[in-house]
Amino acid sequence: MKNFWKTTVAIAALLATPVAPFAADVTIKYAHPTSNNSTGGRMVNQFKNQLEELSGGTIEVKIFPDGQLGKLSEMNELVASGTIQMSHNTWGSLSVFLPAAGALDSPYIFSDPQQRQDLLTNPKSEVVNSINAGLSENGSGLTVVAPYGASARQVTCNRQVLSPSDLEGVKFRAIPFPVFIATVKGMGAIPVPIEYSELTTALATGLVDCQENPLTNIFNDKLYENQSHIMMTNHIISGGPILVNSDFMAGLSEEQQGWIRTAAADAANAQLAEATQVSADLTKKLEDLGLTFVTTDDGLQIDEFSERVAGEMAAEFGDKYEPILKLISEEKASLLQN
Repeated sequence: MKNFWKTTVAIAALLATPVAPFAADVTIKYAHPTSNNSTGGRMVNQFKNQLEELSGGTIEVKIFPDGQLGKLSEMNELVASGTIQMSHNTWGSLSVFLPAAGALDSPYIFSDPQQRQDLLTNPKSEVVNSINAGLSENGSGLTVVAPYGASARQVTCNRQVLSPSDLEGVKFRAIPFPVFIATVKGMGAIPVPIEYSELTTALATGLVDCQENPLTNIFNDKLYENQSHIMMTNHIISGGPILVNSDFMAGLSEEQQGWIRTAAADAANAQLAEATQVSADLTKKLEDLGLTFVTTDDGLQIDEFSERVAGEMAAEFGDKYEPILKLISEEKASLLQN
């Protein structure tokens, strides 16, 4: 009888012992600069859910939003070093590793976000392939697994702006990468490089008077606070690369690599669709918050901005961007005819 009770107690104790959850074979740390509530944040959440489902739970994705693990300018370094495995950033951020990559963030080279994504994801396009080849040759430690697209970037200020002359002497936040600094300078303003995580504070304290971002970021991250006008300049069709550490990717099986590429591509396409729909709804929401929209109907001089910025780009980057820009121009004509 004593043995019976001993056995019963032992079984009860065993059943009561917490069972460790199934451990993933691979863990991916994915850091990004924006909030979970942003379209970029939701893109990463979809990537995580789809990849973990495709892998049957053998790959786990841990997300670090809001620049928790580093500044925007540090994200690529973290991926390149293998400190984290994945991130997404601007194309201009890659110019540290491959100067020509910044050409993809040049102003006024795409008409809209869909055109950009259609070209960069076209199986016959060599644009992303050429960038990956350059990153590999340079031993950067970075690989682009998918391009993502968002929305057109617009200018916000605490005043109305119609032409570059209205921005003379104005402190204007620039993403801290050369192509964005040159864009702001070409627009006529004084570029002030500031990390995204510090932008809201910079606007609130008057460190800068203007900034530029897609409407989705302006609304979701409340960049409209301390701003009065939104100029619909459509100067850059925003987006960038979803990046993975090259050694990490090479160490995975072909099947695992395929899951990552599939999940990244699907998340990027879903993010673009969401951003397109959300942007269409945000004008009224922002107007209800007191923002005034300025368009060409109000005298916004898009052609003047485009001409001034193009001149600054040519002076700043010259031959560095020419091969990529030429390829984009040729492929838009040959691959996107319809």
